[in-house]
Amino acid sequence: MNETGVRTKLEKVSCYKCGASLEEASTLIITENPFASVVHTTCSECSSQSMVTITPSGAGIVPLVSDLEPEEVKRFLKMDLISYDEILELHKELKGIDVCKLMQKKEKSSVKRSKESEQIEKSPQ
Repeated sequence: MNETGVRTKLEKVSCYKCGASLEEASTLIITENPFASVVHTTCSECSSQSMVTITPSGAGIVPLVSDLEPEEVKRFLKMDLISYDEILELHKELKGIDVCKLMQKKEKSSVKRSKESEQIEKSPQ
C-alpha cells in the first residue's frame, strides 16, 4: 500500500487521545502483506503515537496505543522467535524467585538512578 492509500484509509480513523483525524498524521509503514498493513502514526494535533492495522477493504482499522518508536517496532519484528526450550529455561531460573519482590527491587534501583541523574544535571559545572 502506498502513502496515498494509507492516508485515504486514515481519514476515517481518529486519534485515540484528541479525536483528530489521522489523515494528516506522520506515518511509517511497519509491515505489509496482501491482507493488511501495520502503520505507525503520530497525530499531527497532539503528537500521540499509535499503531494502526489497515486492511484493503478499509475495515479493521484499529488503533493500538504504544510507547514504542517505529524503529523499535521494526527491530522487534525482525527478532527471532523464542523457542520452547528458552521459555522452559527461563521458568527454571525464575522458579523459587518472588518475581514481585524482584520487580520492586528493580523499580527502586531505577528510581534511585533517576534521582542521581537529576542531581548531577542540576549541580553547577
